[in-house]
Amino acid sequence: VSAAISAVSGDVGKEFQALSAQAAAFHSQFVQALNGGGFAYEATEAANASPLQTLEQDILGVINAPTQALTGRPLIGNGTNGAPGTGKTAGPVGC
Repeated sequence: VSAAISAVSGDVGKEFQALSAQAAAFHSQFVQALNGGGFAYEATEAANASPLQTLEQDILGVINAPTQALTGRPLIGNGTNGAPGTGKTAGPVGC
């Protein structure tokens, strides 16, 4: 009886090892696929970012040009300069 139990136990162990090896191989392939997708996504984002930034600057230049010429400050920008000597920002324009 114990020889039969030992044989069954050995067979289960061998099956477990085989399944573990298959799972490890699948995991490795899955990680490689994810990494490849990540690199492709990163490359696409980098390629798209530069033209969009240029377009944004061009549009802001067109919008801000008249106000910049009249007031010396852009219509769309980062607010007013900070209060002198305080190190703090003054807040939005007009407040």
